[in-house]
Amino acid sequence: AALVRFLEHVRPRVTDCATGGATGGKGDREASLVSGMVDTVMLASLVALDRRWDAVDLLKKPNRCHEASSLHLFAEKGVRYAEALLWLYRSGGAHERALRLLTPDKCVGNEGAWTLDQFHRETSDYLQSLWRSPNPVDNALVLQGGSPDGHGVDGPLLHLLRSAPNLGLKVFLPEPGGALPHPGSARQIVELLRRVSPVPEEGPAGRALELPLSAPLGLAVGFLELVVGACSEAEVHDELAEILLEGALEVASHAPHTADGGLGQVFTRKLRTFLQTSKHYDPAKMLAALPPQGLPLSPGAWQERALVLGRLGDHMGVLSIYLEERGGVPKGLAESYCDRIWVECGEGAGREAYEALAKVHLRVLGADKTASLLQLIESHFDRFDPSKVLELLPPSTPVAQVAPFLDKALRHLESKARLAQVKHGLLKVHFMNSSHRVTQQKVEELSNMAQVPVLAKLGKPKRSLPPVLLTEPAEGEGDEASGPSVRCVRHLFESGHVVAQFEVRNGLATGGMSGVLVRVVGSEEADSELYSVEAELELPYLPANSAGSCYVVLRSDDRNSQPPSGLITSTFSCDLFFDDHALPLQNLEIPTSS
Repeated sequence: AALVRFLEHVRPRVTDCATGGATGGKGDREASLVSGMVDTVMLASLVALDRRWDAVDLLKKPNRCHEASSLHLFAEKGVRYAEALLWLYRSGGAHERALRLLTPDKCVGNEGAWTLDQFHRETSDYLQSLWRSPNPVDNALVLQGGSPDGHGVDGPLLHLLRSAPNLGLKVFLPEPGGALPHPGSARQIVELLRRVSPVPEEGPAGRALELPLSAPLGLAVGFLELVVGACSEAEVHDELAEILLEGALEVASHAPHTADGGLGQVFTRKLRTFLQTSKHYDPAKMLAALPPQGLPLSPGAWQERALVLGRLGDHMGVLSIYLEERGGVPKGLAESYCDRIWVECGEGAGREAYEALAKVHLRVLGADKTASLLQLIESHFDRFDPSKVLELLPPSTPVAQVAPFLDKALRHLESKARLAQVKHGLLKVHFMNSSHRVTQQKVEELSNMAQVPVLAKLGKPKRSLPPVLLTEPAEGEGDEASGPSVRCVRHLFESGHVVAQFEVRNGLATGGMSGVLVRVVGSEEADSELYSVEAELELPYLPANSAGSCYVVLRSDDRNSQPPSGLITSTFSCDLFFDDHALPLQNLEIPTSS
């Protein structure tokens, strides 16, 4: 015990030294050797003290226990230390030897060994870890004929599938919310599951709607039903459809007049549910596989063919089966089918299905076909095209018989037209509001110099002069709405640039202003030589009763001309342009010296 406490104290430091080196030199090899000696001695001490769970915990974590030196420690302990021996192999990557050990006679027993249920759970978890491993060698060990040597001897997987089929199927399932591991191996797994006959389940009777895993093909069906929800591979879905069909036909051929007929009906029910819900199987392939006479041991033996024809979009074929009621097909399925197409596929495909329903009515219902068709179209007036219905009716049909349908159909079309107008108006308002918000956002962005790339390159202004009004001030309350007003803020930069920010307020109550721009021109020749216009940034649109900014960037060009003595400002004439208008503004003065 003292030795174990000492090793527990020094082991972390020794392990850090062994794992910290990355050069592969002599010192690293020696540290690894010392770490292995410490781990092996600690394992031997724990076994000698019969601290079995501590030994298992040591081997579950990364360790450097010497395998050959540790094997004889467990040989004398029997099945009580089978779990520790298993983890010794697993931690060293010796999975083949671990699988040879994983048998009930070597792992299950009394005096603290695994129970049979524990053995099955541990086997399932271990095989699942190998199946999910990124190493293809580990994956192959799971499927090598179900045995570790691949020579047909029952190995852990086959034993698990026979004795605890639910845990056996769990081996191949994905993690919660994860993708299916190795979907390309589904057919290989199914071929393995076909050869397994699990022990019949013990439990209460009355599970007629479920397929026991111990039933013929039960394991293969159970596996595929679990994976089709997580896999859209057509091959996997086709495999399940084929096996369900095979199961229904196989049970019927062997026991058509026994209690197994109930099992055949379970296969048939599962097949119908799958054909109706799955969108990934090949309907043409399935149609070719269905027997022409339908499935035996099943009421409504033509329903499977109808479901596959529906997946192919053959509405006429489906409705012919439903309306002729062959094989005991229940009434009402034809209209239910059309309703499902309307809901799942939209109005266009739905109208095609109902038009096919009308045609089949006329073909199969004999002398009373016209009256039956009129009753049908009147009860579903909102799903038939009136013009196409009139083409289907015999020319001798009295107008009075068609009038109730036409009246309902026209009222429905008028209602749809009014609804469309309301939707159009709402969408138009929504578009205008959205456009206004986008415009306002662009106006706000242009009013912030930091968000204008051309101006942001100039950096932060050295000084900004107070704003000056360039338009005549409003004299009365109503004058403000008579036209636009402009004021200018002059920003001076270290580079010699001057940015004139013209803040324009649209006082026009009638509408917005497009292409808003202020142009500046030097009043004197000297002014034009001192500053040149480098850029003009217009405001694309300014809504009514709002304000925005346009800019003129002036560059100081005093290399070509020196200002006269005492000149401290330059004067520029300004004009506001928008739409097709030009509005003269007051002159703008820009300082040329501080």
